[in-house]
Amino acid sequence: VTVHRNGSIFLRDAMALTAGDLVLDGLTFSDCPQEGGGTPPVLSGASDATVSAGNLVLTGCASLGFSSSQSLLISGDFVNESTCPGDFNFNGNMNMGGASSLGAPPPQTFEVAGRDLGPGVAGFATNFSMGGLEIAPGANVLFQDQFDNFQDGQTPCGEALYVGHLTLRAGSTITLDNCRVYFNQLLDEGGAVNLIGCAGVVPTGDSNGDGAINLIDFAGLLSCFQNEPGATGCSSFDYDADSDVDLNDLAVFENSFTG
Repeated sequence: VTVHRNGSIFLRDAMALTAGDLVLDGLTFSDCPQEGGGTPPVLSGASDATVSAGNLVLTGCASLGFSSSQSLLISGDFVNESTCPGDFNFNGNMNMGGASSLGAPPPQTFEVAGRDLGPGVAGFATNFSMGGLEIAPGANVLFQDQFDNFQDGQTPCGEALYVGHLTLRAGSTITLDNCRVYFNQLLDEGGAVNLIGCAGVVPTGDSNGDGAINLIDFAGLLSCFQNEPGATGCSSFDYDADSDVDLNDLAVFENSFTG
């Protein structure tokens, strides 16, 4: 299924869309009507709508809005070559591998697209952020930065993913190739994490996802000082991923504090 300029798919209630590949082709659209004209291709899913696809491909000024209570299921690659972060409004959940029943698959790829602004809430503003991302049991996902979404030059760890809830199901594997994933909350049921170069899976410090790093989060961080390494809920403050919350993590938190 390919949606071109002036095309749109709106899914509401319990409507469903299943596609081998789902492509939002925004290459022929421009923000300036005199240059491209028309409207960008649109995919919108709300209420209890379901979407299941092999590859999900965004190009140019593609408009993706997803706030459904159901996950968007991707059994192939997420190819995000959008150059318009303002048209990316993904407040729902994406499930990588959840649409496939195959065992031991080759890596699915996930193109990170947001600017890497470090830990904190700034990375969630008009920056290709997502409400939730779930790596299904047994899924193998490679996070990479192969496309310059902001068209201002690429550097290692120059682009990143900011996600509210990151879930790693049992037996899942993620590999980050010179890019970072920042999360508010992490549920790790036994996933494996492989890091290449400057990569990292890093908390933002916004443990309750309210869009601010404030005294509520500070109270949570302080409580984690008293817990054993790996205590439940403390991954939101373990910036250096050493399985404990200590003065090193406090220093990073202070730099991200918004009050």
